[in-house]
Amino acid sequence: MALGSDLCMPREGAPHSKVLTAWPDQVSQKNLRDLNGAELDVAAIANAIVHFEPVTLLCRPRNVAKAKALVSPLVDIHEMEIDELWIRDTGPIYVKNSEGKLVGLDVNFNYWGSKYKGTVDSTVARAILAKDGIERVQAPFVTEGGAIEVDGDGTLLLTESSIVNDNRNPGVTKQELEQQLKAALGIQKVIWIRGIKDQDITDCHIDGTARFVSPGKVLLTSPPADAEMVFVQAYENAKQVLSAETDARGRKIEVLELGEADPALFDGDPYETTLTYLNYLLVNGGVVIPEFGDDAADAAAVKMFQGLFPDRIVVPVRLNTLRRLGGGIHCATQQQPTA
Repeated sequence: MALGSDLCMPREGAPHSKVLTAWPDQVSQKNLRDLNGAELDVAAIANAIVHFEPVTLLCRPRNVAKAKALVSPLVDIHEMEIDELWIRDTGPIYVKNSEGKLVGLDVNFNYWGSKYKGTVDSTVARAILAKDGIERVQAPFVTEGGAIEVDGDGTLLLTESSIVNDNRNPGVTKQELEQQLKAALGIQKVIWIRGIKDQDITDCHIDGTARFVSPGKVLLTSPPADAEMVFVQAYENAKQVLSAETDARGRKIEVLELGEADPALFDGDPYETTLTYLNYLLVNGGVVIPEFGDDAADAAAVKMFQGLFPDRIVVPVRLNTLRRLGGGIHCATQQQPTA
């Protein structure tokens, strides 16, 4: 199937048939501490989600025994050659065609702009779709799932820094990328915020920056009071752009804000550390959110999500390691919409 064949990406809050997760392999981690911590976090995420819907855990054969020891027996473990746990970025993006049939979009994962030497993960999207017998469409652009946020009603939200970037799409203009994204995702309007290049692994993915709570309503992460000016300026740009925008249906965007956990309470390289609560996942009947150990900020996040999603059960999952590795719950999962 070619782009332009009435493909459309469902909103995350639409019903899912399952959620994909991935077990970290030792080659993807710097040391044993990071590996063991990442395994515990991934297991905790999978165990939380499986109370709401099926979970498939993709895992190298050599790691299956360790995974089985940590995840619920309700989690379906499937053997696959996979190194990175960040399935949001390595895996397919699920869209539907005009008949409502599920199609997998392969967005040509290149290790976040070739920041790491590639191994097997550039083929993971293809392998997942082949395993499930889902038609694969190869996108004409390079991006990651964490760079894409749709409202399910015709609007796409993303950062320029993670897509209009020569480390992913050299020589391609913003206008050209916008047309390609519209065709691939069934979008009528794209809202671009500036983002920040080279300040984190992802070049400022949207799923740690701004998320659609519902059509016309965006949740924006706000940096701590002592944040570096580059982060403050990016936040101010995002707030200014979003506050002045309308969505694809002409609704004025309402901007809500949620502060991050206090970085002074945690260890980690600033380039890789992420303490945003926006890296959550909507599941069937619930919302799984990160908590970090900043009691005040964690409690404020739970309270806000309970207000934003009153019809969903809010489940916090403590992340002790993924926060140091550059990601969170959303990065470590990929929902498969119900066909």
